[in-house]
Amino acid sequence: IHAFFGAFISGLCLPRKGELTNFLGLRIELIIVEFFLPLYFANSGLRTRLNLLTTGQSWWTLVVLIFLASIAKILPVTLMSKLCTKKSWSYCLSMGVLMNTRGIVQLVVLNIGVELKVISPIIFAIFVLMATV
Repeated sequence: IHAFFGAFISGLCLPRKGELTNFLGLRIELIIVEFFLPLYFANSGLRTRLNLLTTGQSWWTLVVLIFLASIAKILPVTLMSKLCTKKSWSYCLSMGVLMNTRGIVQLVVLNIGVELKVISPIIFAIFVLMATV
């Protein structure tokens, strides 16, 4: 099991009540958000080799993946929110666009995949760019 999951499990195991938990929680969150998270993103950026995307095929792959991934998230959320909430189409579309956001979990999984050599550096670069759009 990767270190990320170990850290997550240890966070789950911490007690939820008491002054010590509040004290440690605030300090740990401050250190992680202000120090370690920017370092993690910098490391992911350094690991991304955009110079591998030299062919038109790799750039078209990126464009098609971003388009398909966005449609696959925006369309169902928009339609389901319209069906369930009866709000305006613009409101439902904004819900779909908000659900289209990608985040750190995608970068964590990508970094694990490239460390384990499950994905190639080219695919890693394409998916990192997709995560930033």
